[in-house]
Amino acid sequence: MVFSLMIYEKNLFLYVRCI
Repeated sequence: MVFSLMIYEKNLFLYVRCI
């Protein structure tokens, strides 16, 4: 669960960076 949360957070960070 924690690993999935980390992946989600990382993806969200990349998404925000792309904008």
